[in-house]
Amino acid sequence: MFRLNSIQSLERVWRWLLQFRPKKGMLVYCWRVWVVSSRGSTVRKQFVLNLDAAVVIAVLFAVTLGFNALQYSFNVELTSENQRLQWQGLEDKLNLDSLSGALESHRAELKACQAPDEHG
Repeated sequence: MFRLNSIQSLERVWRWLLQFRPKKGMLVYCWRVWVVSSRGSTVRKQFVLNLDAAVVIAVLFAVTLGFNALQYSFNVELTSENQRLQWQGLEDKLNLDSLSGALESHRAELKACQAPDEHG
C-alpha cells in the first residue's frame, strides 16, 4: 500500500488517515497543532480523537496499571518466599555439616572402642 521510506510517503499516509473524518453526531475531541512539513514550512493541522477511542485508551491504561500492581504483589510474595527458602537451605546445610561431623566423631569413638587393646 504505502512504503514508509521517505517524508513524502509519510505525508501520503497522513493524508490517507485524514480522509477518515468523524461523522456528524460523533463525540470527538479536536486540537490543532503547528507541524513543520518536509519543505520546511509550518502547516496547521487538526487532530481528532473519537470519544470511544479515548475510552478504550483509558481502559487499557487502567488495566495495565492493575496488571502491574498484580505482578508487583506476586513479585513481593515470591521474593519473601525465596528469601525464606534461602535461609532454610542455609540452616539445613549447617545442620547437615554439624550432624556429619558428629557422626564422624562417633564413628571414630566406636572404632576406638571396638579395636583390641594393644597393651592388654
